[in-house]
Amino acid sequence: MLDSTFSILHLPAPLEEAGFTYGRACAHLLEPPRLAAYLQALSAITGTHATDLPHFATRWAATLPAHYQLQMAAFAAGANASLTDVQQWLYADIAAPSRRDVNALTHAPALINQSGPMCSGVVTFDESFNPWTARNCDWHEPTLSRGTCTVFHRAPHRIPCVAMGLMGDIDADTGMNAERLWLHMHTLLAHDEPRAGVSCISWLFWMREALETCSSLAELERFITTTDRDRGVMLFASDGKTGDAAIYECTRSTFRRIDPWTLASNRVLIATNHCQHKHPRDTDETGAPLPPRVSTSNGTVSRYNRLTQILSHAHPDHLPDDLCEVLADARVEMRTATPGSTLRTIYSAVADPARSQAWFASGACPAASTGTWRHLRLAW
Repeated sequence: MLDSTFSILHLPAPLEEAGFTYGRACAHLLEPPRLAAYLQALSAITGTHATDLPHFATRWAATLPAHYQLQMAAFAAGANASLTDVQQWLYADIAAPSRRDVNALTHAPALINQSGPMCSGVVTFDESFNPWTARNCDWHEPTLSRGTCTVFHRAPHRIPCVAMGLMGDIDADTGMNAERLWLHMHTLLAHDEPRAGVSCISWLFWMREALETCSSLAELERFITTTDRDRGVMLFASDGKTGDAAIYECTRSTFRRIDPWTLASNRVLIATNHCQHKHPRDTDETGAPLPPRVSTSNGTVSRYNRLTQILSHAHPDHLPDDLCEVLADARVEMRTATPGSTLRTIYSAVADPARSQAWFASGACPAASTGTWRHLRLAW
């Protein structure tokens, strides 16, 4: 069921008050019949048994930094829901499949499903050399029942930030901060583990942490170096202050930076869900074969090739319209669920961080071609 609602929320600064206010706005989504239907639909996709989900979700939430756990507890109070229900609701779409050795799970990577969103992203530059970023978020179709939102966070002693995505998310996978640093993430297959003795944050909260603590690509790179993730991610970063932009291909413990000046003359950064220097069907360093692509028709390689084809023929000069059109291309967008995949383009975004503005499409599926595009001024 598609919930076409879109909300803009400005949360108060104190974490407990912010969580309570956000939870109150989401209370209808956590009503027992609606929550049960949502969890059942996602469990059928992830392979997480209903009896395991509360246990997995509680253990996952316990790995988060204390300030996010505090906000989650206040969210539950505001929604008049149990903390366990909120944890399940936030965790269900990234849940790992059930296994027989449930009690042997001791660290965060085992709690995260490694088949994640299959997204497409682009960074280009206008005539003033300001970066523009575009992304499709291709995610499980049942999550559309939550609706979408733009949430302004102002946590104490942190950089204010805005997160765009599903209604109720406390984390972030698309957003910008008051320093005009734009970040968004795709998932990336990774075979390593977080480093012992190094801070590790669950990937979506990892990005919100970056938004709230980093004001430049240099600070972001230090954060990536010192804070591991519980899964591989492709991180897009654009600094509206300086015009700097890069893509970071991050495993759980390492990363590779791709700069626009290392590419062809058009300086367009493109990424989907595989490393640019290695085909996803190649073997990893241990010689183990990588799993097949999610879809043969719009998998990571075909979407990457289509983006390359489009952008090599014509530079996007009419902004944001040209980038909206690129995202809506039939061979870039996830328009119909394919055999073995429930992924659809649930929202799309184009950002101009230099001018603190973005365009966000949602409310219909697929979002880029059939949703409503909204112009958002990102000001605090």
